[in-house]
Amino acid sequence: MDKNKKIVMLLFCGMVVCVFSGCVTQSPGLVGTTWKLDSYGREVMLSALPDVDTYITFGKDGQVGGSMGCNHFGGGYSVSGDKIIFGSLAVTEMYCNDTRIMGQEATVLGYLTGEKTFMIVGDVLTISGSDGSVVFKIK
Repeated sequence: MDKNKKIVMLLFCGMVVCVFSGCVTQSPGLVGTTWKLDSYGREVMLSALPDVDTYITFGKDGQVGGSMGCNHFGGGYSVSGDKIIFGSLAVTEMYCNDTRIMGQEATVLGYLTGEKTFMIVGDVLTISGSDGSVVFKIK
C-alpha cells in the first residue's frame, strides 16, 4: 500500500473510532478540576445566585468537595465513561440567614447523589439525572 493510501486509511479509522466513541470533548477533563455553579433545575434551569461562592472540586484521589454557599461538603466519587457515581456526601450543618442560598444549596446537593451522566464541552460541565441537572463552568 502506498503512503497516501495509508494516510487515508489511518484518517478513516480515526473517524470511525471517533463516531463510535462519541467524540465528546473532555477538555479540560474532570479529575483535578474546580467548577463554579452556573445553573440548576429540572424542566426549567435556574441561574445560580450571583455573588455566592459555589464550587465543586474533583480531586485526583477520588474525593469530591466544595461549597454551595453556606456549607461545605465532601465525599467520594468515581467515573466510568460518561457516568459519575457520587458516594455519600458529608455536609457541614451551618445555618445561613438567606433562605435563597439555603434553598439553592439543598437542591444542588440533592442532585449530587448516586449515578449521574456528565458531559464536558469546552469550559462547561453538565451533570444530569432524572432528578435534575446541574451546570458548572470552569473556575
